[in-house]
Amino acid sequence: MNQLPEIRYMELPEAVIAYSITGKGPPLLLLHGFPETHVAWFQIALLLEDGFTLIMADLPGYGDSRITTHGGDERYTKRNMARQLVAFMENLGYQQFYLAGHDRGARVAFRLFLDFPHHVQKVVMLDIIPTADIAERLNFKLASSLGNWWLMGQPSPLPETLFETTHEFYLEHILNSWSGGKAFFDSLARSEYSRCFGNAASRRAIFAEYRMGNTLDLADEQQSREKGEKVICPLLTLWSSDGFVTGFGDPLIIWQQWCNNVVGKQLNGSHFLMEELPLEVSVLFRQFFMNEEPFNYS
Repeated sequence: MNQLPEIRYMELPEAVIAYSITGKGPPLLLLHGFPETHVAWFQIALLLEDGFTLIMADLPGYGDSRITTHGGDERYTKRNMARQLVAFMENLGYQQFYLAGHDRGARVAFRLFLDFPHHVQKVVMLDIIPTADIAERLNFKLASSLGNWWLMGQPSPLPETLFETTHEFYLEHILNSWSGGKAFFDSLARSEYSRCFGNAASRRAIFAEYRMGNTLDLADEQQSREKGEKVICPLLTLWSSDGFVTGFGDPLIIWQQWCNNVVGKQLNGSHFLMEELPLEVSVLFRQFFMNEEPFNYS
């Protein structure tokens, strides 16, 4: 990547969303995870912009996006983040769209297509299973693989204080350990992650999002399951051979409990699938979203 694409800003009544948009075709909203920003999708965008209008947004509270209302951690529930992103897409003129999410972005996407099922035509989930399923299957060994959840989800001001002077060290630790030490990150993207995680306001929002993930978001998912809520659109789940997801069981079987129309595939890579394997992921996106010749998902 020679330079970062233009970053735009949309002011909403309760948020400001930072985003980039490129391409021509049906709209596809791309949601990144931790510790990234929307630039995580730029390599994918170069491969898909001939067939899609790609809307890459910073999650509310991440990157340069902000929740602008006053309040506590509850502003960063997945439900509220999803609501802000639906308003964002509607303001862009899109009542229906394709959706893809990775890591925390996939958790926001999950809430979005449960709460706004008629907005989402198809969805791709990268390297997650629902939080409710993690909670059900969690044991001591698996809990040790989720140290980031427990550390960043501690009550304020513990993580805010711990990371005040160590945020750069922790960012490098996450990027290196979750990638298996492989050097595939674009240098401009990595610099952008450093800039944004170095912002104290952004870190406070991220910690709030993690706290909500372990509490209110989990309760919302459990309630959705009790109500029998299902994903009504087609879903593709992609997971990493090197990640933690398979420790909880077969991701495809887990997603089948939530979806009537789901396919999936394990990819030979690390957690950061769209940055390590942009060509393979973009091919799968194109085939799934555009109904091209079916890929062998087995």
